[in-house]
Amino acid sequence: MLEYTKNNFEICNEEDEFFGYIYAIFLLAKFKEKKAFPYLIDLLNRDEEVVEYIIGDDYTEYVPRLLASTYNGDDKALFNIIENTQINEFVRCSTLQTFAILYLY
Repeated sequence: MLEYTKNNFEICNEEDEFFGYIYAIFLLAKFKEKKAFPYLIDLLNRDEEVVEYIIGDDYTEYVPRLLASTYNGDDKALFNIIENTQINEFVRCSTLQTFAILYLY
């Protein structure tokens, strides 16, 4: 499901009535599936509109927990998002909060 979404971001729009990918993201995070981490990283490297459409309007609340739950040990991927000034500041701050969650747990 995440592979399909990754390869077809351009066809994900408001006319698309299929939301299986959002359920997949949250279920994989619930089960702490580390294979979902690269897909989340790829999603966060997209435009803010794509992130907002895929995860929802409150993505800043979900991103840290989703990343922490699926974290596979790749600090560099998180730092790349945090340090990339081309990415939305809310996405970058949410990604930074992931380190706090990982530290506490």
